[in-house]
Amino acid sequence: AAERYQMMPDIDRWVVQATFNAIANNELSLPAGRSCGINLSGQTLSDHAFLEYVVDALDVSGVSPESICFEVTEESVYKNFQSAQRFIEVLHGMGSRFALDNYGSTPGAFTRLRELPIDFLKIDGRLTRNLAEDSLNQEMVSAVIRLEDTMRFKTVAEQVEAQEDYAALRD
Repeated sequence: AAERYQMMPDIDRWVVQATFNAIANNELSLPAGRSCGINLSGQTLSDHAFLEYVVDALDVSGVSPESICFEVTEESVYKNFQSAQRFIEVLHGMGSRFALDNYGSTPGAFTRLRELPIDFLKIDGRLTRNLAEDSLNQEMVSAVIRLEDTMRFKTVAEQVEAQEDYAALRD
């Protein structure tokens, strides 16, 4: 409903501000080397004023950019690629981390991956379910994992619910 009524940028602003306040006031304690994840909507990524809002909020709150990991879906990034790329590059340059969520959910997933400075790539659950039996998904997941070292990101597999799929991922 929030997306339908174009309310996500306002909601995401509130979430960012509330999270930064909680970290700044020690209401949310992060262990060393860890970050707090904030999911952002596609609508927010297309809001050109949002980047400035986040930079200002970091400055005012005193929160270290390294303590924040923004999570954006692959689909929302590719729908708003230029805005998303600028958002990611600026905040990543300041030290924030980025996770590309639901990776593999859109056609051409590999096409623009090299243009984004991401830290985590979250493989879409549709690629990890029944992985032990689905040779095409095994090849796609293997390709992502092979990219991990070259592109220097960490891989997270979503929706791994069966022991067989866990074993296939480990292999």
